[in-house]
Amino acid sequence: MNNAVLQLEAIFATAIDAMVVTDAVGNIEMFNTAAEQMFGYLSQEVMGMNVSLLMPMPDSLHHHLYMERYIETRQPRIPRQGREVIAKRRSGENFFADITITDVEQDEGIIFIAVIRDISARKTKEQHIIQLAFFDQETGLPNAYYLCEKLEYLLQEQQTDYHLISLYLGDLTDYVNIFGVHGVKDVIVAVNNLLIDKLPLQSLIVRCGLRHLKIIYAPVCGELLSTEQLAEHIQTLITQPLHVASYRIFLTATFGLLKIDPQQHTVKLLLDHVDIALHVAKHNIGRNYQIFKPEFTENLHRRALIVQKLHNAMNAMPFQLYLQPQISLATQHIVGVEALIRWQDTDGEWISPAEFIPIAETIGLIKDITLWTLKKACAIVKEWQKSTHHQYSCAINISAQVLCTPAFLHEITALIAEHEIDPRVLELEITETALMLSLDTAISTITALSALGISISIDDFGTGLSSLAYLKSFKINRLKIDQSFITHILTDAHDKKMVAAIITLAHELDYQVVCEGVENKAQLGLLQQLGCDEVQGYYFAKPMPSAEFLMFAENFIFE
Repeated sequence: MNNAVLQLEAIFATAIDAMVVTDAVGNIEMFNTAAEQMFGYLSQEVMGMNVSLLMPMPDSLHHHLYMERYIETRQPRIPRQGREVIAKRRSGENFFADITITDVEQDEGIIFIAVIRDISARKTKEQHIIQLAFFDQETGLPNAYYLCEKLEYLLQEQQTDYHLISLYLGDLTDYVNIFGVHGVKDVIVAVNNLLIDKLPLQSLIVRCGLRHLKIIYAPVCGELLSTEQLAEHIQTLITQPLHVASYRIFLTATFGLLKIDPQQHTVKLLLDHVDIALHVAKHNIGRNYQIFKPEFTENLHRRALIVQKLHNAMNAMPFQLYLQPQISLATQHIVGVEALIRWQDTDGEWISPAEFIPIAETIGLIKDITLWTLKKACAIVKEWQKSTHHQYSCAINISAQVLCTPAFLHEITALIAEHEIDPRVLELEITETALMLSLDTAISTITALSALGISISIDDFGTGLSSLAYLKSFKINRLKIDQSFITHILTDAHDKKMVAAIITLAHELDYQVVCEGVENKAQLGLLQQLGCDEVQGYYFAKPMPSAEFLMFAENFIFE
């Protein structure tokens, strides 16, 4: 044996990487020390045995076919360059390996030299990184990053039968008290188990927040389930009991959904639209889901615009106070007005209070707007005291948030004193919902307001959280029947009976009754027959500026 061969054998024996040499059919001819350590076999044990011994199923069964095909075609079906494979140790343990195979032509035929490196540790780290990146660490569920990857794949594959669902679990406070903070994990896992057991096999459930799940619904082959039918199916599933520890619990969940359309959607649009649908669903009455509609996006953009306009308007307060007359049916004279806020933006657009008041309540600006309205109303009443012989009551709508603040009583008392007006000409209109928001505070505040001489009326009576038991707790002067009952009072017997019943109830409790939304003489005549005390509506006058109202009042004739 010459020196060159000895040197090669020495290199082969001492190489850090495992090296295996086989003949043309895969029988092992050389097996170095590193290979012994990697696979657990001694060199003399594997000499002459087929290299498939080092492969897991099914590769070991098909190895000879790979070798024959390569020798016949020389097509690169074996890893001539570095490639990851799964190898098998003597113990039966499978592990990840990087392998490079070189074929060498010799006089005796082809031999294959394989250089193998154990990459199990690296793969374990990679798997750990993947686990951290794509899976929720508390529950083991896929996370938002995993969801994005899956959605991207579905869009690229032009999948058109899938749905995306955004599911928000309700208040978990009671379950935190039962299971502890970390017990919420068990609730989430129980929801996942309930759904995954009932959904088609390829569906995916992802955790996107503490109480927020997203679902990719994969249809069964041939399934013709509409979005509406799927929504009802999901709603049925989430109303079923969950089994957590030894408890059967029921959750209140809300969800939005939409059908995935690769022609129209990007991943971002899908996520935005399904969450918009969820947002709308949270404000639904009567059902706990919402299918996405394009107008939802327009509405949110509009809301965002109003939010910006409101913030910009707070310094200048560019609002106006319009007055709508209230007429006594007994005297047929104007006895008061309702003060209604109006807003014309700098671009000339009139923005309805039905649009901006609810937004102002949610962003914390309603108190400033309410106090501005009260101040303007007090100023108008003071001007009447100077310039007219008549005293009209002035009704102002008060937000629930403002009524239930500790400072409100002091603020309205200060306004009355500042303008030197009789508090008996002021009337505060409060919705039933406002009364229920904080009952104790509402009772205390209304009692104190009544003691000052301020009248209290319940606005939009019959449309909110009505409770006759609560009415006796409040010092109330009047009930205002919402115009929704008046609109069809001539044609809908139920509306007529409802109005008649409210009037009778109010009079039994010594309340006055005001009916809003009177638009024609026939409605007026019927309300007179039913015993209504006061009316307001377009039949007599639309809301108008204060100066216009005084001219109207001077020339008013009841017809």
